[in-house]
Amino acid sequence: MWNNKEKAIELILVLKGNASVVHESVPVSSRNNYDDIMEALQRKYGGEHKKELYRMELRGGVQKAIETLQDFALEIERLLQLTYTGEHQFLDMRFVPYQSHHSLKPSLLRWQKKRQ
Repeated sequence: MWNNKEKAIELILVLKGNASVVHESVPVSSRNNYDDIMEALQRKYGGEHKKELYRMELRGGVQKAIETLQDFALEIERLLQLTYTGEHQFLDMRFVPYQSHHSLKPSLLRWQKKRQ
């Protein structure tokens, strides 16, 4: 997963229009702090932006070195449910391996290739 600064940078890159103005209202010393940016956006917009943030986490999610495949899959499933809340009663999990294939530990990728 991303650290606080990486999340802040990714968030700043996708801010547009009024949201980027909100970012400029954050004190300079806190402009690279994800939590401070999120707090300012939350004050301005409430929860509107959360789905896009969850999508961003899905796109950038990487399995941690100490994270089991099952834990990683649970995190992906959690983010999918948060991202698509109310849009689908049942999520089609078949695309998850494709989505997160690049995110797996190298040893798991080698194992997966051997099985094919």
